[in-house]
Amino acid sequence: MKNQLVSPTEQELLSRILSSAPFHRSPRSSELLRYLGERYFSGSGEPVHEAQIGQELFGRGRDFDPSADSIVRASIRQLRARLSEFYDGDGAAEEIALFIPKGEYRLSFAPRSLQPCSRRLRPRCSRRIGRARWHPR
Repeated sequence: MKNQLVSPTEQELLSRILSSAPFHRSPRSSELLRYLGERYFSGSGEPVHEAQIGQELFGRGRDFDPSADSIVRASIRQLRARLSEFYDGDGAAEEIALFIPKGEYRLSFAPRSLQPCSRRLRPRCSRRIGRARWHPR
């Protein structure tokens, strides 16, 4: 799916996130978010795969086996935690949410009025869109 309409607001949001405290403390999360941002804003539409991230970003060799090395999955999990920390603090007033859908290695943007559900915070969602669960604010 090619990203044809790139909003300057989305690019500005990514810059604000990268310059926030949670990302200053985590160079790996910053690098991963920057990498995914470059892929998103390039508009190539090519899906990013776990092995590709391992090889291109984390310097794993061509024989990188994601089932034996969980660096990409662990880094994505850390990145999601940093994004959550950003929206709980510096980004509390942001109107747009940047998130990474579960099971995918790509950025996604949505109005904050529709936020991804957190099982620990919201055990039931009011509706389901695609693979992501959403809950109106």
